[in-house]
Amino acid sequence: MIFRLFATGVALACAVLMVEVVPGRAVAQAAVDIPAQFGNRLKPRAPQAQLSGDFDGDGVADTLHVVQVLPRTKQNSIANDVTISNPWSQHAPGDAAEPLALAIMQGQKKFLLHDAEFFASPIWGQSRLPMEVAKKGSAQFRKFQRQAKGIKHDILVLGTEAGIDIALYWDGKKYVLFWPEESP
Repeated sequence: MIFRLFATGVALACAVLMVEVVPGRAVAQAAVDIPAQFGNRLKPRAPQAQLSGDFDGDGVADTLHVVQVLPRTKQNSIANDVTISNPWSQHAPGDAAEPLALAIMQGQKKFLLHDAEFFASPIWGQSRLPMEVAKKGSAQFRKFQRQAKGIKHDILVLGTEAGIDIALYWDGKKYVLFWPEESP
């Protein structure tokens, strides 16, 4: 009986935790309740729309969630401890809905990166989103790092309608975009 209870508990713990394999160790991450962590104005786009990487270089995996920003009402809001920024332009989120935004949990810090115009491109309406994490040291990471010396840790690579990938990275204070000078 005790073994059955233990096995059930282990199975339950495995169902609640997602494990990311990092060379030399495994890092467990609890599933994130987006509205509870970021405010009820955000909802996850899809359960599989999550990536992880060590964006700030502290040795702990950070998680990135693709979310929708719901229209502002009196009943919903974005949590006060979320840093909201738009690395694409200076526009703050308005009252209207935004189909896609990026919610990042970096330790205890939470960031919402948005740009309704950038994410309105048809490429972002596909079922498979044009984004991936380039781990520090990978060929894709080194390609971007040669052009942008501020890149130090894992980066998010975002596709564009023009066919040129751009890099979103942590510069130690904020998330910054790098647009390479190249042809598709």
